[in-house]
Amino acid sequence: YVEAYLALEKRKDVKDGMTRHWMTPVLDVDITPQQMLAAAASAGQLGPADQRSITPPTTRQALTSGQAPPPPGATIIDPDSITEAVMACETPDQLRDLWRRVSGKEGALQDPRNAEAAAMFAARAEEIKPPPADAATAPERAAPPEPAVAADPEIEALWTQISAGCPKGWSSEKLETEFEAAIGVAADEATADQMRSYLELSTGGAG
Repeated sequence: YVEAYLALEKRKDVKDGMTRHWMTPVLDVDITPQQMLAAAASAGQLGPADQRSITPPTTRQALTSGQAPPPPGATIIDPDSITEAVMACETPDQLRDLWRRVSGKEGALQDPRNAEAAAMFAARAEEIKPPPADAATAPERAAPPEPAVAADPEIEALWTQISAGCPKGWSSEKLETEFEAAIGVAADEATADQMRSYLELSTGGAG
């Protein structure tokens, strides 16, 4: 017989994105299973055949870890333990590198029990996602249109007078063409003095 200790220990598991906590009774001893077998054999309580028939637990930690051992290859990841590292990632490459290191060869982050930790990675990926290529090359802000220049009342009046005195049947395009040919500038760029000059030229008939 050996002295053992009965205690209650906390356990934690993550399933379907939900974290569960509970207490479970555990037994602890101060010696390893190998020491127990060696002591029994030296006292003559176990023969060689008996020792071979007993398969001891893998490790003492498996008896007192406070958490049910996961199936082979599975790793339960505590989301709180990786929060700081995930939030420290500033680029997608850094986040992918952290995913590979946390997930390991067995792909722990793809295990449904680690859905909460995987969701943390997905949320951070959205936060640091680079903008679309077209948005990156587009100008930040379109240049505002230039304000319209207010019309000169005198020029407007002179052009009205020129239009009224042009030969009958002339279109506005014809008048503008004749004006530019006579004065040397387009009608919409002419000054008041140039308008008067055309009026003098066109007085009494075609310009």
